[in-house]
Amino acid sequence: MRHTTRQLILIVAAGIAAGCLGDTAGGYQTEPQIYVPYRDIARLLEVTDKMMLMDRAEFEKLLAAAQAQGEQAPKLGQISRAEYSGHVAEETLRLNGEMEVLSLSEGPVAVPLGLGGLGLTKVMLDGEAAPLGYDRHGRLTLMVTGRGVHRLEISGGTHLKEIASGGMQFGISLPSAVAGRLKLTAAGDLEVNATAPVSESVYDEQADQTQAEITIGGCDKLTVVLQGNGRREEERAIMLGESVTTVHLSRTHELMSGVYTVQVLRRGVRQLQFELPFYWTISAVSCPSMVRWSVDTEETRGLKTLTVDLRPAQTGTLGVHIKATAERQGRQWHSSRINLKDADYQRGYLIVDTDEGLHLRGERMLDTRREDAAAAATGIAPGGIGRLYFHWGEKWSVELETAELILQRSIQGRQNL
Repeated sequence: MRHTTRQLILIVAAGIAAGCLGDTAGGYQTEPQIYVPYRDIARLLEVTDKMMLMDRAEFEKLLAAAQAQGEQAPKLGQISRAEYSGHVAEETLRLNGEMEVLSLSEGPVAVPLGLGGLGLTKVMLDGEAAPLGYDRHGRLTLMVTGRGVHRLEISGGTHLKEIASGGMQFGISLPSAVAGRLKLTAAGDLEVNATAPVSESVYDEQADQTQAEITIGGCDKLTVVLQGNGRREEERAIMLGESVTTVHLSRTHELMSGVYTVQVLRRGVRQLQFELPFYWTISAVSCPSMVRWSVDTEETRGLKTLTVDLRPAQTGTLGVHIKATAERQGRQWHSSRINLKDADYQRGYLIVDTDEGLHLRGERMLDTRREDAAAAATGIAPGGIGRLYFHWGEKWSVELETAELILQRSIQGRQNL
């Protein structure tokens, strides 16, 4: 009995092997299949992929049946109402929508959706997978069968893009609905602008998020821009400034190079502004978070305002490097302050050095003290060159006098020559 069973097993195994060899010889080759959870498809596919579509042949049959109704076909179905909810997290928008689709025919009706810019993860019609396809005009089209109101549900996502003026934006295409709205939430206190009417943004302090409602009835293309703002004065940013500035004096010019470090606490800022005397010509400004910089001159106050635009809601430590030049006026030299506007406190170090042949004498100081340059940290006064001052507040000053350094040889030295 055991021998017979063993023979049967061998015969079956040989038959399976022969069948596999026969299929391979006939040109049939198995291909690996990778299964991905449906909810994760949008992470793998671009927004233009068509993995949500039904079988093409089946869709063509439904489309032909819908078009057979003649000129009335486009008017037999429409989206009467749409409700969307969107949440922005970091650089991604997650969108969910529920729509009412009205059909006036018992037979199939083609309803163009016009969805664009979204990676879809779910499209359900009346609780089942929606029959979708592209019509001859390349439009994503929904096939609805049966008179009455149908429920369409969608889910998807898209990525936000940075804009040059600071902030983030996204653009999507939505089905044109008679009435509709989008309830949008995003982390932080933001200003929301869109190509459709936006209700006043509401900031939830406890949840630290902004909520806004956008009216999208009759609108099929939507662009939304999110930017930080300074509406809540009682929660304004706290800024502490510290600088290290080097001024090099020549006989005709002075060159300034400064690194201003700003500690931004409690609330993010979108820009920093610095004030300095009007006679300085700013040649370079750099900052890792900078979008652009600009200069405005206020002649009545004798000041220039340097504005550094940042990416939105910047907090923590920000470093700004500023370079500038100016012409010298006479032998007296007065320090030039670079003040951070709206700073709660600021202090810094000033290093003054000169060309060979110039030396400094005399000094008058206000809210400043002289430091030992040789004993200073290497990062503040490299090599201990020049005079080093520590200053605080917004009204500090240093006044120095420059003089030509005349080298005189001794009588013995001249005789040796």
